[in-house]
Amino acid sequence: VLPAAQEGEPGERPSAFEQIDLLVDIRHELVQNYVEEPDTPELVERAVRGMVDSLEDPYTTYLTTEELEPFDRYVRGSFSGIGAEIDMAEDRPVIVTPLEDSPAWNAGVLAGDTILEIDGVSTLDMPLPETVKRLGGEPGTTVRLRVRHDSGEEAEIEITRDVVNIQTVRGFLRDPQGHYDFLLDDEHKIGYVRITQFSEATAAEVRKALERLREEGARALILDVRFNPGGLLQSAVEVSDM
Repeated sequence: VLPAAQEGEPGERPSAFEQIDLLVDIRHELVQNYVEEPDTPELVERAVRGMVDSLEDPYTTYLTTEELEPFDRYVRGSFSGIGAEIDMAEDRPVIVTPLEDSPAWNAGVLAGDTILEIDGVSTLDMPLPETVKRLGGEPGTTVRLRVRHDSGEEAEIEITRDVVNIQTVRGFLRDPQGHYDFLLDDEHKIGYVRITQFSEATAAEVRKALERLREEGARALILDVRFNPGGLLQSAVEVSDM
């Protein structure tokens, strides 16, 4: 039998300290009296995840230390690996989108591909952090993927990992020097800026693109955020403030 929350006056909500005391009391009872010794860090982590999940908000997520490391690399805009946005669907990792000009992109990985195996290891019920860890690695090393395309066709793909520098702000076309041209329509002076994700450098990159468009006399702007998987909230706020 576990202790119940203290009842206060009718209509009175328990204070934050009283609510936390309830969690502490239940943890104490489980540690002291459960038939087996529980994994106390697991108890705490599941309690935290339960609080976050109760919001029923897909954009509010709790990250462990292990999960935060690859996320930090991603939002910094530079990491070593295959270069693809990964999510989970039906107990397997799925490619949300390969990053442009990344090893995954150049090897023929497609958005919507379900990863069935990584180096011969089945991905069924493989946690997302482990998937990310297996796909990452030192530049020049290879990883073999077995994927199932949206068409149902399966394929074996070998990818050579490399350092992926994410250019999050792109124009319509590249000039002969490889730089993006942000002026879509020179006659009507319409600019075009595409944001592929929100990393630490995105706001500064957008600002440079807008300054260049002002110099070229742009009077209108198309801001393209299709297929943008998200990223840093502060970066998105800075761009919105512009």
